[in-house]
Amino acid sequence: MGKLDLNMSFNLGGLAGCVDGKFIGNAPSWVDLTKPPGTTSQDAAYCPSPAWWAQLFSGYQVIFGPNLVWLLIALAVYFVFPYDLTSAARAYEPGWIIRRALVNVGVTFAYTGFWHVSLYWLALGKRPFKADRIWRWGKLLHNMTYTFLGALQWTGWEVLAMRCWATGRLPYLDDAAAFGTCRGALHFLAACFWVPLWRTWHFYFAHRLLHYRPLYKWVHSLHHRNTDIEPFSGLTMHPVEHLYYFACAAPSLYVFTSPFAFTWNGVHLLLSPAASHSGFEDHFQSDQFHYLHHKHFECNYGPSNCPLDRWFGTFKAKLEVKTPSKAPSKAGGGAAAKPDVFAADAKSDILGWPEAGSVTYGALAVLLPLAMLVSAITRPDALPRFAVGTALSGAHSIALACSVGPVAAGCALLALTEARKAAKAPRKTFLAPFHRESLLHGMGLHLLAGAALTVMPVFHLVHMTLAEPGQAACCYLLAC
Repeated sequence: MGKLDLNMSFNLGGLAGCVDGKFIGNAPSWVDLTKPPGTTSQDAAYCPSPAWWAQLFSGYQVIFGPNLVWLLIALAVYFVFPYDLTSAARAYEPGWIIRRALVNVGVTFAYTGFWHVSLYWLALGKRPFKADRIWRWGKLLHNMTYTFLGALQWTGWEVLAMRCWATGRLPYLDDAAAFGTCRGALHFLAACFWVPLWRTWHFYFAHRLLHYRPLYKWVHSLHHRNTDIEPFSGLTMHPVEHLYYFACAAPSLYVFTSPFAFTWNGVHLLLSPAASHSGFEDHFQSDQFHYLHHKHFECNYGPSNCPLDRWFGTFKAKLEVKTPSKAPSKAGGGAAAKPDVFAADAKSDILGWPEAGSVTYGALAVLLPLAMLVSAITRPDALPRFAVGTALSGAHSIALACSVGPVAAGCALLALTEARKAAKAPRKTFLAPFHRESLLHGMGLHLLAGAALTVMPVFHLVHMTLAEPGQAACCYLLAC
């Protein structure tokens, strides 16, 4: 084939986030190419005032950012593989569920695979953040496994939403109204712009919640096995993290909108992590901002297009270039050198046995609620009822197990496994790394906001699925 020139140059200028007309091959304009990748400070480029809010709220980033690519894919998915609400109205039949799974897995692996092949196999990227990285099949297969599980879980969200639309549990704007009326068309168009905007805010608060120790130790630490990230690491998450990550679809559960908004949100959730976790600096959606988060853990929790980290004091601008120390080591002789943080990447491997605590947590927070939900779906007449005041239905109890259960299990298991530490320093045990923040700032804002944006949508989706039509939260909000 000779020298492969696949710079993806279509003379698009800045359309869809291209850099000088290229999807791959050029670093963002703020990058100093004379410096090693990742060491240019983002301080001036990170959400300059007032440009950041103008771009974020005007829809500029939908047209002149990678959102345009994902939006076009979402439109294709929605119209080429439409939701089969007729089948969903009858029952949870394997046929239509498998078809949705194939669509989600296929689209996710095709897009993420494009980035992995382009950057790691064809070597079209020339500026990796870590020049001496060692590529491993074990790491790739590990990440692909969890990406596959993530695509399957999103299918579960779609299945429940489709069932609710089809059975009248969740009112929605159908396509005839969306494309046959002016008001419907404006509804549809608005969804194209508000989904990326909503994703920006949801990601920050959901991500901060996952860094509190009860969830970080048992859940989010799996994602951080990848300290030197690559495309498939973006969706490499514990099933509980997938659960709270996909809770970003919340607006479709509470407002009257088209199912396309749900599809668009899902496509954004499935595809956007790929390029932002690429590990390279020279392509569209290259994300030094988030790479620093994986390198240092306690910084840059949000996206780079909104100054939330600057507002809350967790912004880090660049990788540090450290010169080796000439001081003698404690062992005597040689230079003292701290262990490379990237060595933790060894944990990201398809082989190996999980720790006992992780297995216990998985049984309590994943397998048990999932079994309860599947049992309730397949045998709705067997739903238990618990008298608490008026009546706490089985739908409520299972919804609590699926939504609050993972947090409660994390706290309980942490208290048991670190009992001495919890007794001596409960604040640090449960709130680290944010234990030094005030209760108002650390708990009042971030914990409550994170829980509202992650736990609550899961509760309402499960309850809506199991309860009778008319009992969902959206019905009270919409007075339907």
